[in-house]
Amino acid sequence: MGLTLDYTAMFEDAIGVGNGISPAMLDGLRDIFADTRVDLMARHKAGDMPVWDLPFDEATISNVEAFAENNRDRFKNFVLSGIGGSALGPIALHNALNHLQHNLLPDDRRKGCRFFCPDNIDPDLIGDLLDVIDPSETLFNVVSKSGGTAETAAQFLIIVDLLKKKLGDDWRRHLVITTDPERGFLREFCNRERIQSFAINPGVGGRFSVLTTVGLLPAAMTGIDVRSLCRGAAGMKDACFNDRLEDNPAALLAGMLYLSQSTLNRPIHVFFAYSNRLYPLADWLRQLWAESLGKRYSTDGKEIYTGPTPIKAIGATDQHSQVQLYVEGPADKVFLFMGTRSFNRNVEIPGTDIKDQTVDYLQGSYLSQLLNAERRATAYALTSAGRPNMMLEFDEIDAEHVGAFMYLFEAATLYAGGFYNVNPLDQPGVEAGKRVAYALMGRPGYEKELRVHPETSGYLSRKSRKLKLEL
Repeated sequence: MGLTLDYTAMFEDAIGVGNGISPAMLDGLRDIFADTRVDLMARHKAGDMPVWDLPFDEATISNVEAFAENNRDRFKNFVLSGIGGSALGPIALHNALNHLQHNLLPDDRRKGCRFFCPDNIDPDLIGDLLDVIDPSETLFNVVSKSGGTAETAAQFLIIVDLLKKKLGDDWRRHLVITTDPERGFLREFCNRERIQSFAINPGVGGRFSVLTTVGLLPAAMTGIDVRSLCRGAAGMKDACFNDRLEDNPAALLAGMLYLSQSTLNRPIHVFFAYSNRLYPLADWLRQLWAESLGKRYSTDGKEIYTGPTPIKAIGATDQHSQVQLYVEGPADKVFLFMGTRSFNRNVEIPGTDIKDQTVDYLQGSYLSQLLNAERRATAYALTSAGRPNMMLEFDEIDAEHVGAFMYLFEAATLYAGGFYNVNPLDQPGVEAGKRVAYALMGRPGYEKELRVHPETSGYLSRKSRKLKLEL
């Protein structure tokens, strides 16, 4: 069992000179790969990169399992309040590994709590969720390492106010907070109010946090086997430190995607999932890739404005919305297909008394056959058009395979940082926007952030240009 990466159609002997990678291009990465690998190993040995060791954190895994065992049957609903990396990872795990109609299953058919993650501050989204959950049956999990993320802080205030009003003195039992082990507003709040809590390793950024308590706690509370998830991730570690580029799947993935942009001028990276279970993994991967690699400055301080533009697609749906562009539009994209050999369900297309050549060939086959045929056909069409693409296939979609996938791409992101010559662990562009948002909302200490902005909504231009369309 495992994952299979077929990258045949990434190379020029399959899709044509000028369209694909040449052996010489790959050879040109070997020195950078070697230096990056040595640097990553040294930083890991020094304790600066705890992300490599998350699947081996037995204490965290055991604590999460024990908490879930004691609390999973006490609550009907589990509501995760987080945004960005605090939400995308848990959402991806839930959709990949739980029943796709998990929340609609009867209580006796669900493995754990119903799961809700309103990963935005849209008032309609939050308000409508609160309309349909009973606080007395709900455990709220507020997730923020710093405790100061405005979106999560706002949700936190709403949640605490709701619980106090609806549950009185029992409100604390319905709240668990995941935050920094020592610092920040939320840690102080937990200590003061004696709120149950979990710690986030300070050395792990949000988009790399899915194998910490950020992702493991929601997974365990909804019935996912977090030990198998971590076992699958742990099984990828040795391969991701392999010193031969072709035998290191993380570095090879990163290198081919980097060359597609740097040498073949294909900066758009399409993550094309042919499974509804895998589609949220593409969403998780999109943040990991974009936030880690889209940088203004290189590691040596030069202004480079680099990074790929990742987008997600789902098959077969997006064959009918995007593939026309992909096959015949600008040659500025590279494709990573994500699929599985074995679906969790096997739905037969029945043989009937309807006889017509339009449908005869389908009768007696299975939806899994049709979907995988369409995946391979789309890849074939792209290959024929000289568009680089590769296929990552799961033997099956279970906790071990998903854990392996997530570890693989976290490692690939770190190698890609070396190829792009950027720091994959920071996000200064995100922080800049946060500071201006604080200023616009009147947070003390951030007034200077608006000095270069006019009064009108924080835009740089002092001349307002608007067009109102009357109905």
